[in-house]
Amino acid sequence: MVLANLFVMVLVWLNQVIGWKYGMTKYTAEWHLTIVFTAILLIILLLSLRVWRHFFKSFQKMYTDLNVVFLLYAMLLLIIPSALGKENLSQHSAGMGILFS
Repeated sequence: MVLANLFVMVLVWLNQVIGWKYGMTKYTAEWHLTIVFTAILLIILLLSLRVWRHFFKSFQKMYTDLNVVFLLYAMLLLIIPSALGKENLSQHSAGMGILFS
């Protein structure tokens, strides 16, 4: 699961750097979102160390849930980056639903 998250974030970074365009629309996320998602991925990678699993026996289920949620949000950032943008989250209730889901 961590490798899937890492792969999706590599695709997000490639999309951010290359600036993929589809028709007249440019599908890139905001830079701060990409950096925040990368920081969260680094935290997830640190939590994947066996040391943490040794100390917390019930940590495995929570860690799996964290990976799945991160994968869903990273895929959303990859496919529809404007859904997590400032203008959508502040003006639309659907954006707030995405944020707090």
